Amino acid sequence: MRVQVAFTPADAAGAPLGIVVDVLRATSTIAQALASGYERVYCSAEVEEALALRERLGEGLLGGERSAVKIEGFDVGASPREFLGEPREKTVIFSTTNGTRAILETAARSEEVLLGSLLNLDAVATAARERGEDVAVICAGFQGQFALD
Repeated sequence: MRVQVAFTPADAAGAPLGIVVDVLRATSTIAQALASGYERVYCSAEVEEALALRERLGEGLLGGERSAVKIEGFDVGASPREFLGEPREKTVIFSTTNGTRAILETAARSEEVLLGSLLNLDAVATAARERGEDVAVICAGFQGQFALD
């Protein structure tokens, strides 16, 4: 098993298993939403795509941010704290500045995608080790550039 690390999605090479890391927002928030009982989370790159998906599904909690500010008209922002407690819907439709885009780009290059955060680090590491395939770890970065998180 080889592990490649890309500090931005643009630097990523394809691998059978992609692990996306956006510690401060997307991957931590998605992990918290699922741990709280939300059944599924859809990722959208653009606000308009998220709105259209909710319209098509007929349901879904809209969550997301642009430059760390909650998107106007969305139900919640992108902090894991907003997903503590009982789910308000079954589905979350999520769009963030960096993380959801990195997830979607990785999904286009990898057969399987895991979302890594400090909340699920052990589970992601175990899953990657059990698969034994080459892994690409993709950091979401910030607006296409390297970010410390």
